[in-house]
Amino acid sequence: MVAIEYSPALIYEYFKNKDEILLALMRQGFGRLHEALVKAAGAAQTPAAAVEGLGLAYWAFALKSPTLYQLMHGLRGVPFGTNQTPPEARACFEDLHVPIERLMVAAGTHESRDSEAQADLYWASLHGLVSLCMNQRIKGGTKRASTLVHRLARDFIQSCATSP
Repeated sequence: MVAIEYSPALIYEYFKNKDEILLALMRQGFGRLHEALVKAAGAAQTPAAAVEGLGLAYWAFALKSPTLYQLMHGLRGVPFGTNQTPPEARACFEDLHVPIERLMVAAGTHESRDSEAQADLYWASLHGLVSLCMNQRIKGGTKRASTLVHRLARDFIQSCATSP
């Protein structure tokens, strides 16, 4: 986060209340995460490499900007998975969903599995590891958690390529 040189009174000339400020910060955070995910997917040569790269980019973003990450996922009353979901958050979900769907098509498992559900599972798993690590709930700390993110990505890719 970058410090700004404005008084609290001046900030409220642009925002109605604290919730509006937090929503703007959340949207900015998802915008930054989207940029990181797009970059990671663009560097990949295969759908599997894209899915792995996305997981690692998600992890790196959370570690680089922990306060912003926590704010992005801590606002109550901001709907996800609906038409009211902020476009930046929807873009991040699609960043995960599209390569997962491509992976499943390439593996021939797309007709027997729901790619959106798979994307939700990947996001939930990544978020869980990030949250546990941030709260010092992973034995071995960040170093071991980073290893677990790599393992999660590999195992997830394998599960997407296997029929249920």
